[in-house]
Amino acid sequence: MKDLTNRTLYFGEGLFETFKLYYFNNKIYLPKNINFHYLRFSKGLKFFKLPFVSFKEFRENILKLAYESKVLAFNHKIYRAKLLAFSFGEKSFFGKSQFLKFKMDLEPLNPSNTKLTLGISKYRKYSKNPLNFFKTTCYTFNILVKREAIKNNFQDNIILNENNELTETSCANLYLQIKGKLYTPPISSGVLPGSIRQILVNKKIAKVKKLYIDDLLKAEKVYISNAIIGLKECQTKINSDYIKSK
Repeated sequence: MKDLTNRTLYFGEGLFETFKLYYFNNKIYLPKNINFHYLRFSKGLKFFKLPFVSFKEFRENILKLAYESKVLAFNHKIYRAKLLAFSFGEKSFFGKSQFLKFKMDLEPLNPSNTKLTLGISKYRKYSKNPLNFFKTTCYTFNILVKREAIKNNFQDNIILNENNELTETSCANLYLQIKGKLYTPPISSGVLPGSIRQILVNKKIAKVKKLYIDDLLKAEKVYISNAIIGLKECQTKINSDYIKSK
C-alpha cells in the first residue's frame, strides 16, 4: 500500500457514514437501521467506482474499530460513531481507487433539549450535483455553510438550490409543518437521502414536496433530522446575509 496515493487526502475521494452505537455490559450494539447506512454507503461505492465492501465487511469493520477504541466507558451507553472509508490508488486525479482503509471516530453522546436556531445560507447548491446524494469526504461546501451559520449566531443554516427551493442544512434533513402536516423536500432538489427522513417518509409521517421561502414563513413548526439527533424542532430566522444575497 506504500506505493498507492491517498486519494481521500489528495482529491477528497472517500465516503463516510454517521450513526449511533450502543454499549451495554461490555458489548456493542448497532442501530436497527444499520442496513440503511450500508445501502447508501454501497451505492456510493458503486457510483464513485470504489472497491466493493460487503455488508459483512462493513459490519465487522464497525465492531472491530469500535472495540479497539479507547473511548468506550462502562458508565456511558450511547456514542456518536463516524465510519470513514479512505481511498488509496492511482496518483492521477482521474485514476482508479484500488484499496479502502477504514477509520472510526467515536465520542460519547449526551442528549440535549436545547432548541436549535437556523438561518438561511447565502450559499446555493446545484440540485444535479451527484455529491448531494452521498456522504463524501469532499465536505468543503458543508463546512462553509456551518461556519456562516455560527458567524451569524445560528447553529446551522438552511440551504437553497438554484431554483430557490429549500433543500436541507449543512448536516441534516429539513421538515416544515404546515396546517398540521409535515413536509420535506424531494431528493431531486439536491437532498441527501437521510436515514430518519426515509423512516418518516416510508411511514407517511412526512410527505415529500418542493418547498420555498414562502412555505418556511408560513410554517407552524420547523424540524431537522439526522441519525444522531433524530427529529428535532428548530427556530428559524431569515438573516441579513440572506437578504443581501438576494
